[in-house]
Amino acid sequence: MTGKYDTQKGLLSELQWEILRHVCGTKNADYKSICGSTGKGRTTIIQSIKPLVKLGHINEVRTDPSQKKTKLTFQPTYKGKSYIWDLARPPMTVNEILRTETDTNIVAYLQILNQISESSQREVMLSQLASSLLNSLVIDGKGNIKPEAKIRLVKEAFQDGLLDIIQNPKYDARGLFNDTTLRWLIAFFSNAEIKELIGSLRKIENNAGSTAQILSKNMVATHF
Repeated sequence: MTGKYDTQKGLLSELQWEILRHVCGTKNADYKSICGSTGKGRTTIIQSIKPLVKLGHINEVRTDPSQKKTKLTFQPTYKGKSYIWDLARPPMTVNEILRTETDTNIVAYLQILNQISESSQREVMLSQLASSLLNSLVIDGKGNIKPEAKIRLVKEAFQDGLLDIIQNPKYDARGLFNDTTLRWLIAFFSNAEIKELIGSLRKIENNAGSTAQILSKNMVATHF
């Protein structure tokens, strides 16, 4: 039987790989949607999905946790998303992988990024977020990330992404920092963190200006 290797636990079957891919890209995936996606029966799916839960790739979620017989849905863990993002063939896009996100802070940030009209800049910001969240170093043994760590990762992803896209000649600050973004920024970041970000941007501005000035003077001295 062919499969793809999980470096921590061993081999996943092709069916388990299909199930994980479906769950990673589908909100509130359930037995019905998984059966429809894979073409397999419920009994076969139950047998294949249990190891994925045990490995920490998928979480089982009841629509009403207090009632054992309520509908069972499946959500990908960050470990599962990371595994899919690294090995999926054909690859899954960042948008597909982040579609199943349920954390309110991350969902709010994704809504901010969706406002960026320049697609290349939006993709940079999204990729930075995915790289931060799907880093195995921040994911615990059960495949999840602590809430306080997720807040820190979103802030770092925003700052790192911003410092990247401002180098793009098509960057438009007004396209990103509209009223909605500014309200989110003020609510999500502390005053000290915002001041630190402003300081970083000003330092870049000063460094770029002084570098351009030195190069300009030397070019003039050399060629004229």
